[in-house]
Amino acid sequence: MPASAYMMLQAMLPPLLFLAAMATIPATSIRIATSIPEQYGFSESKPTADIYAIGVLLNELLTGCLPGQKEYKGRLSKIIQKCIHIDPEQRFQSVDELQQALNEALHPENARLKSIQSWLPPGIRNKNPFVKFASFVGYLLLIIISMSLEFENASSDELIFNRIVFLLLFLSEILLIGNYGNIWSHLPLARNSNRLVKAGGIVLWAFVLLICWAIIIGSFNF
Repeated sequence: MPASAYMMLQAMLPPLLFLAAMATIPATSIRIATSIPEQYGFSESKPTADIYAIGVLLNELLTGCLPGQKEYKGRLSKIIQKCIHIDPEQRFQSVDELQQALNEALHPENARLKSIQSWLPPGIRNKNPFVKFASFVGYLLLIIISMSLEFENASSDELIFNRIVFLLLFLSEILLIGNYGNIWSHLPLARNSNRLVKAGGIVLWAFVLLICWAIIIGSFNF
């Protein structure tokens, strides 16, 4: 696809995403000659219905045809396929998430930099200098506290081992709650588009993780 076409697409994306985000008009009013799959059933239309409509529109802009007639093959193909996935839970769950994926596809150099930054723990990869500094201090205090824990009747080797285990426990909970590596998208309930269900799912999985660590710690008879 010519670079000029990608530039035109980039110029058209912001207003399209804005329309979907505001949800002031139904997706069907954009005059796309297809219907949202879930509208045939009894499920309630959600923002993912607008995501579906944007995917169909992108495919038509890039190919001149609807997805059922001709599917776009190119750097945006995976994004379009995710937008028009028949299961709403497998689509992008928000316009922000879709826009991020589009920016990474259209600006691979920024995606590579972000890929490196994604390895940083939650908080430290934040763009806000204050949040970054506060997170660094928090992780430092966590290490100090973990390495200062005392255990009765433990040898020096056992003491070091116990401290490391508890440090890993605390870090794993932080990484889960901080959605490290976009882990929420792989966990039932935590990937739900409903904020209340998502919050409950995150708390539930954090508790499950705590139980797993308790079993591991108990197996070593600490």
